[in-house]
Amino acid sequence: MRLSFLPLSCLLSTLACTSPFGVVPPVESSTTSPSTPPEAPTRKAMEAMRAHKPFLGRWTGTLEYRDFTSEDRVWLPTRLEVIPSRDGTSMRFVYLYEDGPMKTVREESTVSIDSTERTMTVVSGRDGSRSVYRFSDDANLLALRQKGEGVFSLSGQGVEDGQEVAVRLKLTVNRERYQLLRETQLPGEAFKFRHEYTFTRAG
Repeated sequence: MRLSFLPLSCLLSTLACTSPFGVVPPVESSTTSPSTPPEAPTRKAMEAMRAHKPFLGRWTGTLEYRDFTSEDRVWLPTRLEVIPSRDGTSMRFVYLYEDGPMKTVREESTVSIDSTERTMTVVSGRDGSRSVYRFSDDANLLALRQKGEGVFSLSGQGVEDGQEVAVRLKLTVNRERYQLLRETQLPGEAFKFRHEYTFTRAG
């Protein structure tokens, strides 16, 4: 099974040497006085924190995806935890898939929303590959930051089963629900269903 979050292309079974927010950096000496106050977040950082807030927390639901070989639809019980970075400018998405009896598959990615550039960037937790999706011109990102809700269309490029594809996303989020539909298109073909996550808030 090959999955992707926005595009979620890497399934992880083990993690090594990581803190709750990523790889622990080496300790370096510093001449900064302990009493030096931390720098205030920039406006761009504050906007990112507000845009990310609706996603943070624990979610439970399902992943439905189209099997590449049979074209059948498959459903997996799925749990998701979304954790903010230390500076709040990105989020770590940690997925747990119940893929059969006594088998749980873990997957991670780092996601950031840039309201100024109107983009969502996803970095794979396994190989570091980076995908950028652009919000549609009519996307109300102000409502996302202020009300914590909205329905958004995004587009970008990706790789599916070794082939380059156009990607179309529909993202729905509010205080109790998070849903992500991904459709892909091979050159000369129509868009096809790839997968859909449907979650309700668990905490």
